[in-house]
Amino acid sequence: MSKSTRRLLAVSILCVFISATGSAFAAASLQKIAGIWEFAGEPDASCEAPPFVNLTTISNDGTMINLDPTEGASAGRVRLMPNGSYTAHFLGYIANTGGLKFEVVGSLSLVDRDALAGTYVVDLSDPGGALICSWGGTITGTRLN
Repeated sequence: MSKSTRRLLAVSILCVFISATGSAFAAASLQKIAGIWEFAGEPDASCEAPPFVNLTTISNDGTMINLDPTEGASAGRVRLMPNGSYTAHFLGYIANTGGLKFEVVGSLSLVDRDALAGTYVVDLSDPGGALICSWGGTITGTRLN
């Protein structure tokens, strides 16, 4: 085996190791927030949207299901960011509106084992996908299990 082939093989093995280690770290970090959470959101003062509360299940792989008592259900994903915070992105339809869709992007940090806090932005779109309005706010989460 030539020197350049050995070097290429060593670099390839190192890349596989780094990739596997990164994936294992991300999976372990997502397990920190896996569970059932009760979230409470407070829209910015400039917004006419009401405060809300909902239940969210976050799986070990980062998939999430969100149940809101007034707006319906939504689904999405949580990802670990390089700075150790989490980003959540999910989509849903508002019940009994003929297809109004909402998309939420949030940034969350663990306060402690059973508490999350962060910010969010909601985009509300008509059934054709045209943006109707956007608003943001703060959110807190409490682990239920």
